[in-house]
This record gives sequence, C-alpha cells and structure tokens, in this order.
Amino acid sequence: MAKKLQFELLGALVNHPDFPDAKRGDTLKLEVGDDNLPTSELLRSRVRPLGESLDESTGGEDAKAIVKEAKAEAKAIIAKAKEDAAAIVEKANADAAELMAAAGGGGTQ
Repeated sequence: MAKKLQFELLGALVNHPDFPDAKRGDTLKLEVGDDNLPTSELLRSRVRPLGESLDESTGGEDAKAIVKEAKAEAKAIIAKAKEDAAAIVEKANADAAELMAAAGGGGTQ
C-alpha cells in the first residue's frame, strides 16, 4: 500500500478524475513518493502539505499507544506531586504550630 499524506488544495482543479468536486482550500489525501511530495506532477504544484493522517496505515496505532502511555505517566506524576504538596503543607503547618507555641509560651513568663 502506498504512503498517503494530506494536502491543502491551493488552486482549482477542473475535471480531475480523482477529485471532480475539489475546490480551493479542500484537504486531499494524496499518494506520495520517498520525498513526501505528491506523485502526481499536476498536483505537486497545486497543494501544500498538512501532515500525516494518523490511521492504521501510517502508524496511528503506535501514536495512540504512545499517547495512552504518556497519559498514564502524567497521572502518576500528578498523583506524586499532590502527595508531595500535601506533605509540604502538613510540615509547614506543624512548623507554624511549633513557632506559635514557642512564641506564646515565651511571652508569658
């Protein structure tokens, strides 16, 4: 199966057999060569690249797995940060209570 990428149509196509209703600004999924440019000489000068489509044929499943793994790692990092923040707040409250006790106890003598 040939590699395909998405391109934006910059001009008009008249009576093109593959894209009979294409108009300026449409997104076309075109077959590309090793240089990631359309294999059609006609379309090569009439489009600009938009990027790869994330479907199974272009590695979309790999991308989905990477995103899923990244989300799981992000959840773990956020949970650890919340635990660390709670510990810091708890220590700060304990230190503040000690300082208040020391300040209150020292002034009554």
